Amino acid sequence: MFFNKFPTSDGSDVTVVTLAANCREMGVFSAMNLFAEQANMEHGDIFGWIFSPSLKNELITLLHKIDDEFSQPDSYAPYLKDLGLAPTLACPEALFNAKVAGYVIRSKGAIFAPLVFSTSDPYDYTTDVRVRPKKYLSRLNRLRMEAGEDVSDAWVDVSRGNHPRPWIRMLLADDCEIPDFIEENFSEFLSKIGEVRPGTVGDFLVTHRDKLQKIN
Repeated sequence: MFFNKFPTSDGSDVTVVTLAANCREMGVFSAMNLFAEQANMEHGDIFGWIFSPSLKNELITLLHKIDDEFSQPDSYAPYLKDLGLAPTLACPEALFNAKVAGYVIRSKGAIFAPLVFSTSDPYDYTTDVRVRPKKYLSRLNRLRMEAGEDVSDAWVDVSRGNHPRPWIRMLLADDCEIPDFIEENFSEFLSKIGEVRPGTVGDFLVTHRDKLQKIN
């Protein structure tokens, strides 16, 4: 747990902010940002497919009230510096979204939540049927590859579509294991981290760079 105090505006002495981070959380945190990008998801849609569309709107309203600190980059400037980023180069709202989603997606409730709301359509269920055999085949392929067998004819590629259901199923099935092409993007992200202060989140990322590139 990291604590920091910093001035925010005239008439305000200090604001105390907490940021919890460890290797596992940072893996989910980064993976969710990258998966959202690969699936071409719009801002806020991540809540729509974890919860129902109506809850998505309420959650967005709750988290992103106008003039709230989450909308002000300078409010998180110390932590952006800890991550080796400039305040003008990062979006606190996006980072907060990913953090919340990271916790939610790892809960068992996330597996069933998208299946129970009233606007589910047949496509959702057929997608579930397609993804389940794919995940088992993918694991089988990995075992066959480790045994030195040729799996070129049986290999099933990772979904590249923009429908979110296959992505969340894949994350949950493999306990947030990140595919190679996502790891490559993550490696590029880590390479952009600049100077960091000792004992900060950024220092943790740099120190554990090699492990984070292969995080499960």
